[in-house]
Amino acid sequence: MKPKKNLFILSTISALVLASASHAELITNWSLTAPDGRGAFQNGSEATASPVIGDGTTDNNAGGSNLYASFGGPTGYILSEVGDVITLTGSVSFVGNVTNSISGAFRFGLFDVNSREDLEGWLGYFTQSHNGNTTAKIYERRNPNTTAYASTTSPDSNIGETLTGVAPGTAWTATGVSAFSLSLELLSDNNVRATSQLLHNGIDFSEATGTFLASVNGSSLTFNRVGFLVTNSLSADQASFSNIDVTFTAIPEPGTYALLAGLGAIGLAAGVRRKRSRAS
Repeated sequence: MKPKKNLFILSTISALVLASASHAELITNWSLTAPDGRGAFQNGSEATASPVIGDGTTDNNAGGSNLYASFGGPTGYILSEVGDVITLTGSVSFVGNVTNSISGAFRFGLFDVNSREDLEGWLGYFTQSHNGNTTAKIYERRNPNTTAYASTTSPDSNIGETLTGVAPGTAWTATGVSAFSLSLELLSDNNVRATSQLLHNGIDFSEATGTFLASVNGSSLTFNRVGFLVTNSLSADQASFSNIDVTFTAIPEPGTYALLAGLGAIGLAAGVRRKRSRAS
């Protein structure tokens, strides 16, 4: 085998291994629950990565809405190797919210449905935007718990740890477009580094980051649901989401690195043999 061809094959194999370790998935299979019959998907958007809820004219029509969807196939994505990362991204804009409200909050998270068929008992992590009363936070849901996935107030919500971030001193009124992200990375000893951010009208408005310790969390490293809560206090007549995406990047297992190293050794040996044959 010629040296250039050999190097091409090795580089191609390496690229395929790295590419197969990253999975980006637009989320398109949405479900919705809202109190008092409020809220509904608009124009079939529940089958897209940009769902729209609320009619945009009825007061608080999108308020109190739980929006959620599955991803990752039958098994979801599992943080199993140190360095594995799962990230939720997208954007949202609201219509009709009370622009002088200082208590409105928007929550989004990555969860393990924990074999439940309702909205309770889920495990995982979710984050809340900064508002006039509190800074941004990331919450961890512990096992067991008996409340809806984005609950923070019930004594049975069983929040394990809370990471408190930094934010400016003004209220988030939700007017305009907010790009959101939540990223979870597996560290050694099953600790999880969580980072959330809300870019409001292009400005870094709310963020929180820190490490949840496996010794106290009792949560899950499997993720198969994304969930949002548009709180009543936002008083939104409509919530328009855009390009909701989950990306999972897995570090190749040690056996994969060993395979690549072996192929590299074979290529090197072949090159040495060719040099010797030409020299003789």
